[in-house]
Amino acid sequence: MFLNDYDIPMHLKPQSTSYKVFYDYRVNELLEYLMQLFTWHGLPESIPAHEPDLYLYLYGHAGFNRSKLTGDLITVIPQLSGCTDYYDEFKHYTWATPLQGGRCYINYNGVLVSNTMLHNGCYPLIHCTAAKLAHLDTTIICAAVNQRDTVAVTAINQKFANDAKQYQRQKYNGVPSFVVDKGFTTLDFRDLKSSSVINIREYADTQQLILTEFWEAIGVSKTVEKRERLITSETNTNRQLLKLNIRNMYNSRLEGVKKINEIFGTSIKVECNVDIADEDVIEEAPDQMKEGEADESMDKED
Repeated sequence: MFLNDYDIPMHLKPQSTSYKVFYDYRVNELLEYLMQLFTWHGLPESIPAHEPDLYLYLYGHAGFNRSKLTGDLITVIPQLSGCTDYYDEFKHYTWATPLQGGRCYINYNGVLVSNTMLHNGCYPLIHCTAAKLAHLDTTIICAAVNQRDTVAVTAINQKFANDAKQYQRQKYNGVPSFVVDKGFTTLDFRDLKSSSVINIREYADTQQLILTEFWEAIGVSKTVEKRERLITSETNTNRQLLKLNIRNMYNSRLEGVKKINEIFGTSIKVECNVDIADEDVIEEAPDQMKEGEADESMDKED
């Protein structure tokens, strides 16, 4: 295999199919998806391109200020402080990196960029979605393995239980196996009678629905609508409501970038990689006749 040709520490074993494994995978997968929504242009070399959005998604806000060591513009994880008349507004923030730290006054020597107008990050959404997907992943694995056999093995002591356990391991790996029951009483095979039939395809479809809900919570439509025979007003309204969240995130970034450029003299821009422009569908009246039908009707009147 391709990966086997490289000296890569593989922390996951082939038999590692627990809930934690799937949860860790889904969290990273969903975060990777979000990291592709926006592109930052004009960042100085001192700021990696992915760093601002990473802080925004995980913590809800990111700070931009000068480094005390080099004077270069850097982005940091801010800890908000400084009370005002409002619970969600602050005067300054403290920050720390592995090399340095300090405190900045917002819109003076530091700029606070928020993920949304309420400074909310996306990690709770990532966590909830990853948990649901991981449970389905685990269920699919269990269903696929359990449906290989219709019996459960019971033993009279631990020795024969170990034999039965080895039999289950072989079955998990798809290896033909058997167990030895010398006295015909040490092991018992019991039928697994269940009224519910697990349909793996239904679980897979449910996963796609969960991913669709995730993207719609962000403000991105994952499915393509068929525009024929749709009521135009309802279609346009659904699109506009769907894009509210991603517009919120985009506008928060634009507002923060404007402040950064004003205070630090930079030319940073943010681009949304998803089309958020309003699209109007030309409405066709139900009783509107086609061009040929109209000509035919006029001929009859003449």
